[in-house]
Amino acid sequence: MSLNRRVEECIDVLQERKLDILGLSETKWKGKGTKEIRGGHHLYWSGGVNGRNGVGIILSDKMNEIVVDVNYVSDRLMIIKLKIDPVRILNLIQCYAPQAGSDDQEKQNFEQLLEDKIQDPNTLVMGDLNAQVGCDRQGFEEIMGAHGWGPRNAEGENLLDLCTRNSLVLTNTWFYKRKSHKVTRYGWNGQQESLIDYFLINKELHNTVIDVKVIPSVSLGSDHRLLVGTFRFKKLRAMKTGQDKKIKVWKLKDSEKAREFENKIREKVPNTEPTSVEEEWNAYKKSMIEAAEQVCGRTGGVRKWKETPWWNERTRKAVLEKNNKARRYSIFKHSVRLFPAPSCNCLCVIFIDIGDIRLSQLLEIHFILCNSSSHKISIFGFHCIHS
Repeated sequence: MSLNRRVEECIDVLQERKLDILGLSETKWKGKGTKEIRGGHHLYWSGGVNGRNGVGIILSDKMNEIVVDVNYVSDRLMIIKLKIDPVRILNLIQCYAPQAGSDDQEKQNFEQLLEDKIQDPNTLVMGDLNAQVGCDRQGFEEIMGAHGWGPRNAEGENLLDLCTRNSLVLTNTWFYKRKSHKVTRYGWNGQQESLIDYFLINKELHNTVIDVKVIPSVSLGSDHRLLVGTFRFKKLRAMKTGQDKKIKVWKLKDSEKAREFENKIREKVPNTEPTSVEEEWNAYKKSMIEAAEQVCGRTGGVRKWKETPWWNERTRKAVLEKNNKARRYSIFKHSVRLFPAPSCNCLCVIFIDIGDIRLSQLLEIHFILCNSSSHKISIFGFHCIHS
């Protein structure tokens, strides 16, 4: 999915679904970096120079507290290291594999890059791997469950070989689910269905997987559906729940406060001769802190999350309506291509009910095709976006 203009929707999904981590593929963002977004969440992204590909990870505040390191590998792969307990660091890998029609060399380069990064047994891989492993698990019983879906393609064969070499388990295939909770991608034409997004985890951590399922109602305007994995780690490190009360030092920018602070320090610094440098420093430090507290005061210790003023219930509903209409318009375009051009003995009449048209309103288009030889009339009703 493209991340442009989708960040606020992603945060809503995290909060509504109570997710700690959200992986993103094909973000189409340039460069790399991190920033705090609404609700205390943090966005990490790794992209290229041309706005193609791109991966990203959004962490909740409590997950961000245990980040040890971030490795922006390429526009197709990034790694965040999380200290999940005092002795174990989890390598969280978000990736976006080349599509099936891409150059073979590009696919091989990505596979080699991924394999170089999954040698640590404490590894969890998630993302769009653009590979269909199918249902047949013969020869792959140790890494593939009995609940795959669809046919297997060449990319799926390569993925199974990669998992076998590196002891990675395809978690999607270990849980019985109905089709809507298994298919991760639906083509815009409404005809294609595939399972190409995965959670891969090392065999040693297989017992931490509680459930993996697709949420068919969440797409964020993409042709993919949200894939949710539930993992349990026994000794998850305690998270910070509050914030230290800090001295409001920014008040010292006011000249009157600065003079008051200076006078307080002079009053508090002892006149006695110190016996050592350490004693002198401690006395001066104590005087500064006490003076600053009296002049500036401290914060309340309640963390204030960053908010997005323009993102409200009205905006949220408008975006949802726009996404629904865009999908219906895509289906409409595909449906039109299915109809052959009318021959000379056919009459094609198009009625467009315009009414009071605005940018976000629907046009109702009725195609009436009349076959003059059989005198049969077929009526097809479609809805599309007026843009």
